[in-house]
Amino acid sequence: MILSLGDLVGRLFSAWLSDYLGRRRTLFLFGLIGALGCMIAALSIQISTIVHFLNLNMISSGWIFFFGILIAMMFGDGAFGIINTFGGEMFSNQVRSTCLGLGYGVGSTAKIIGPVFLGGLIDGKNFSENIVFVPFLIFAFIFLLVLLFIFLLAKPVISSLMLCN
Repeated sequence: MILSLGDLVGRLFSAWLSDYLGRRRTLFLFGLIGALGCMIAALSIQISTIVHFLNLNMISSGWIFFFGILIAMMFGDGAFGIINTFGGEMFSNQVRSTCLGLGYGVGSTAKIIGPVFLGGLIDGKNFSENIVFVPFLIFAFIFLLVLLFIFLLAKPVISSLMLCN
């Protein structure tokens, strides 16, 4: 329930912030912080060891993992508050619905393949806290890859059409 609340707050905050920073910068910022949350979740055991070494025994690796997931959900998934508008600005009227539908289709397929892939990574090995390391590093890498795409390649068509009118 806390993760869902964080997701809601992230979506509302991204929508509000995009009015001031712009959609592209907001998506970049939220994706970067979401990748950081995945890294915190992946390195939760190592972080708890450092915290224990500093005599701050109040934080376990489970709470650090939860905090990393909360950041990833709040910012990584919170960016979906503006992704529809941003996606609509990327394509002209003639191909907008086709491209957005293709994007949603790929995303829905990833929602099916992702858990299967994650199950393959785990592969029934003995379960421990270390099992989250590789999957969350992959998630952080995917966040960063999408960030590079958005920042370097995504150019809104809408603004160029407004200049022509």
